[in-house]
Amino acid sequence: MTVSDATPMKYSVINRGLRPARVAIVFDGGDNWSYWARRALFLAGQIWGGAGFALVPHRAGVVDPILLRACRAYDPDYIVAFSHTVGEYCHFASGSFIVNDDSGNPLTGEARAAKIAEHFDEELEPGPGAMEAREAVARACSPYRLTGGDESPKVSYFLEASSAEFPAAESIPGAYAGHVLHCPPSWGGLAGAAVASHAGVASPPDLTSAEPELDTATLWQLLCASRAGDWTATTTGLVAVQSPALDAWPAVAVLGDSAEDFALARLIRLTYGRCVWLPTVFGIDEEKLSYPLSSGLFDLATKTAAGRPRSLLLTSVSRPADNVLDFERRLRDNENIRTSGRLLTNDAPWTKAPLDIE
Repeated sequence: MTVSDATPMKYSVINRGLRPARVAIVFDGGDNWSYWARRALFLAGQIWGGAGFALVPHRAGVVDPILLRACRAYDPDYIVAFSHTVGEYCHFASGSFIVNDDSGNPLTGEARAAKIAEHFDEELEPGPGAMEAREAVARACSPYRLTGGDESPKVSYFLEASSAEFPAAESIPGAYAGHVLHCPPSWGGLAGAAVASHAGVASPPDLTSAEPELDTATLWQLLCASRAGDWTATTTGLVAVQSPALDAWPAVAVLGDSAEDFALARLIRLTYGRCVWLPTVFGIDEEKLSYPLSSGLFDLATKTAAGRPRSLLLTSVSRPADNVLDFERRLRDNENIRTSGRLLTNDAPWTKAPLDIE
């Protein structure tokens, strides 16, 4: 074979590894946490690497100790923050965001609005507390350090541009480009966060996104959907390898509406396998649980590769144990599901009220 001058040779750098990179993304867990979670998942979805992106919320730089322990179990390779745009700052903190002219004088009225529009998509530093939260997670996941060495974790921002460690998903040969399930940009709130975590985010979330109304048919689709999600493109060329020992790990349902509940469910699913987050929009506080909810939990707990029965563990970061036990009672009483077993105790941070399902 000969190569003519008209077809110059091309070179590529190949990075080899035993598995995709594990990444923990810190984000603001305050009042607007659903938007920031979906924004982080959108950024993660642009990166090839196996959808192995955990999300860790913080409140003014403080991360819940339960999440720190869960992060240590997940053992991420990278812990990152991500930049916020001028438009995001102006939307969520309009009263405290000062816009100056070229001379440093504050702008008001139309002049301020015009300046914001000019720089709307410009990226600024991560939000307040983001780097403190990143350092807290890094310390929790790095128990061994050199004596006398620099103990400050290396500052690292998130994936505004592709890199050798995180190539763009669209640049991977053979990447999946078909129709996929994903979170609509207009879906916000709890349902939006749940769908985004499960299926991925193909388009940037809208700043004005709101909680969608869920009827029974939509709830069924969300709890029982098995079609390809937007994460499909991030797994091109990767082979799934799972230890048989993980099959014995119980399925987990995390109850509650907080950012910590959301994040814990995703961390457990990434680390151990089957787990689902159940916010109130899925009807978990109804006296009679809906058929899609109870049936989905039954399938989660019983469908294993080996066909063996499993246990369903119920837990929550934000809800007291009595509330979790009350959900367990209503699940047992549901006529659509056969249950048996006993309550167990476990020191793991995500096991408060296990429920054996036969």
